[in-house]
Amino acid sequence: MPSLKTMYLTLGRDVRAAYLNFKTRSFLKKCHISDRTLIDNFRLTVEKHKHRTCFIFEDEKWTYQMVDGLSNKVANYFASSGYSKGDEVALMLDNCPEYACIWLGLAKIGVVTALINTNVKKDSLWHSVNCIDVKGIIFGRNFSETVKEAAPFFNNYDSMEFFCFTQTGAPTDEAISFAAKSLNDFLDEASSSPIDPQKYKVHFQGNFSCFFCSFSGLRI
Repeated sequence: MPSLKTMYLTLGRDVRAAYLNFKTRSFLKKCHISDRTLIDNFRLTVEKHKHRTCFIFEDEKWTYQMVDGLSNKVANYFASSGYSKGDEVALMLDNCPEYACIWLGLAKIGVVTALINTNVKKDSLWHSVNCIDVKGIIFGRNFSETVKEAAPFFNNYDSMEFFCFTQTGAPTDEAISFAAKSLNDFLDEASSSPIDPQKYKVHFQGNFSCFFCSFSGLRI
């Protein structure tokens, strides 16, 4: 049992933690009752604070409006390409603002995103991808060789689509040695207009993403 001195020193921390826990639970309960999802909350935040900074990454600053615009491009492109609620897409990309935008855009149309650990290779990679009924995979240009080595062992290899994405500021001199579509080119042409939230309604208890980490043996 902790001493009275220890309890006294940690009392403020514990009270703050209890308050934040209560506040978070109340917020989630409210969202559950009103069927308000992360996507809905993000839209409200964009309306209120569209010019505020959402991400700071290296020398870049992304406002909520910029994140919303790119995620809308992702949503519009994949919706027009036949992707719909419940479809599953793997994402293997280094940490960058576009990572969140791609995931968010797919979530806006109900597509489930499997976030692949960038440390996995060969057996671990194809095992992670084969855990889901993947319709396509989006990968960073620097992971092209990694994906190429594992791709023949993907269960849906013959029918799935491969999208290569080059993040802002990343080198483009690395050649893509197999047939993969440039997601950047498609997003440049895609509309940044908001999608119809009623047409692509995602519910509070719906799936947004799956996490796979075969490198550590963890699957969620």
